[in-house]
Amino acid sequence: MAEVILENIAKIFGGDTVLRDLNLHVQDGEFVVLVGPSGCGKSTTLNMIAGLETTSAGRIVVGGRDVTNLPPKDRDISMVFQSYALFPHMTVRQNVSFGPNLRSEPKAETEAQIAKVAEMLKISEYLERLPKELSGGQRQRVALARALVRRPGVFLMDEPLSNLDAKLRIEARSFLSKMHRELGITTIYVTHDQSEAMTMGSRIVVMQNGKIEQAAPPLTVYNEPATQFVAGFIGSPAMNSFAAIVEDGKISCLHGTFSVPLPARFGNVAPGRITLGLRPEHIVPEGAGRERNAELMVDVVQHLGHETLFDLSAGEHHVIARCGAHEPYQIGATKGFHFQMEKAQLFDAQSGCSLA
Repeated sequence: MAEVILENIAKIFGGDTVLRDLNLHVQDGEFVVLVGPSGCGKSTTLNMIAGLETTSAGRIVVGGRDVTNLPPKDRDISMVFQSYALFPHMTVRQNVSFGPNLRSEPKAETEAQIAKVAEMLKISEYLERLPKELSGGQRQRVALARALVRRPGVFLMDEPLSNLDAKLRIEARSFLSKMHRELGITTIYVTHDQSEAMTMGSRIVVMQNGKIEQAAPPLTVYNEPATQFVAGFIGSPAMNSFAAIVEDGKISCLHGTFSVPLPARFGNVAPGRITLGLRPEHIVPEGAGRERNAELMVDVVQHLGHETLFDLSAGEHHVIARCGAHEPYQIGATKGFHFQMEKAQLFDAQSGCSLA
C-alpha cells in the first residue's frame, strides 16, 4: 500500500494549460474518485500518476518515493483503462499472466497468484476461455485481475465501467467497493458519472478547468458544496439556482418570484446580490405545517415509481422539485411550494464560492 502526493502539478499541451498548480494528498488505503466534466483534467492527472504523461511542473510522490521522472514499470502502480485492452488471441489465463511473464517472475508464484485473484474475482471457470467468449462484465473482471496480479501499491482506474449497461454498472460499483474494502489498496478512480463518485469514493475530488473545486467525503460535497459549480455538478437532478438579493434580513428573488427570511446561519452575509441554491428534495408542496414560499406552475411530471419529479416554472425561473410518488398534480396548474431554507446554500454572485 502507498500514499500518493501531488505537489503543484501543472500540465501544458502546446499553448493550452490543462492542469494548473494542482495539489492532492491521497492517504494510504483510501479510495479517491476524481470527477468532473469532459476536459476538466481528471484523466490527464491519472495518466501522470501512472507515468503515461509527463508533468510540465510539480512533483509526484508514491509511497514516499519521488516518481515524477520514473517510467511506469518502476512506480508500483497498476491501471485499468476504459477499454479492457485484452489480447483477443490469448486465453484469460494468458492475459492475466502476461505482465508477470514479461517481468520473468517465477512461474509457480505467478500461477498461485492468478488462482488467488481469479477466485476473488469469480473468474476461475473462465481462465481457459478467450475474451470473445465472455460478457462485458466478465471482461472487466479479467482486466481487474490482470492489474491485481501484480499486487500493486496503488490501483488506478480510468472510467472502467463506462462500457457496461446500466444494470451491470450498478453491480460492478458494488463489487469494486467490496473489493477495495477487502484488499485495502490505495485506489484513484476517474469518472464523469457523479453517481459512481457518490457511491464508491471515500473522498470525492471535483475538478473543473484543470483545478480542484472541492475534495471531501461524498456527503460533505453533497450537503456543503464549496462552489456553485460543485453544487450543480453533484446531485441528480442538479441543485436549483436562483439569482437573488439579500436585504433587510430577507432573500428575495431578483424576478419577484419569492421572498423568504434569511436563515440564521447566514446572518453575517452582507447585503447584495447572491445565488441561492436548493436541492430538489428541499422544495416541497405546501401543507402539514409547511407554509407557501412560492407559487410555481407544473410544466412536466416525471414518474419514477418511488418518487415524482416536478418540472416547475415561475417567470424566468425553471425549478425541479422531488416529491412523493403519489403527490397530486395538474399539468399547467399553479401549485404552492415550501422552500426549506434551513437546507439552503448561498453562493457569491461573482466568484461562485459558498458563503456558508
